[in-house]
Amino acid sequence: MFRRTNKALGAGSEAMSKFDKARDGWLMGVIRQVRKWPIIRHIRADWLSVGRMIAAIINIILFALFIRSGEEKFISLILVFTIAAYISDLVDGSLARVEIDEGIKDPDSNFGALIDNIADKAVCIPSMLFVMYLLKVYWVPFTIIALEGVLALLRIIIIRKYKLEIRANRYGQMKNWAHGFGICFILLGTLFPKMAYVGYSMLAWVAIPGTIISLLQHMWNVRPQIKELNSSGLRN
Repeated sequence: MFRRTNKALGAGSEAMSKFDKARDGWLMGVIRQVRKWPIIRHIRADWLSVGRMIAAIINIILFALFIRSGEEKFISLILVFTIAAYISDLVDGSLARVEIDEGIKDPDSNFGALIDNIADKAVCIPSMLFVMYLLKVYWVPFTIIALEGVLALLRIIIIRKYKLEIRANRYGQMKNWAHGFGICFILLGTLFPKMAYVGYSMLAWVAIPGTIISLLQHMWNVRPQIKELNSSGLRN
């Protein structure tokens, strides 16, 4: 059973990998052209990740203002910052690869991956609280928050106990985009109510399964290394 599951995960990841390589190739080509502009040239991938965290903080403030005033203009602003955050998530990985090719970024550094992961959580988790408040539904956003917490805890345990790095996988990228589209549709639901149902469905039927599969993929990826460390007595 474990082998069949691992094979299925690998096949799905390989299919998404081909799509991502085609997308990254196109994006990297665009980025190389845009980076000829003087101002754009100095923008770094890590800055985009930090910008996502700043956008998340701004969104929390805007949502607090919305709760206090009830004015929908704050939801519109949240939508703008959310779209900007997920566009930065689309671009920062390709920009990082361009920086590695140019010798600007160290390919062995884990800092960018860590900041990117923190930024994803900073945008996703508060957004789930927004969903609870706007739709008055709880099990889907609560499940997503719980799964994200498990993923974060797994990352901390693996890094601290075994000194292994857990990098994003294709299923994790899929669930991030399901989060992004789902949240944006739900925010649009304040203007067009039917859009909220589309967004909620994306969270329930794409984001949650994607998060579970991403968690399984992480476990399968590190399992052989942990087994080797345990058997060799090198575990810390």
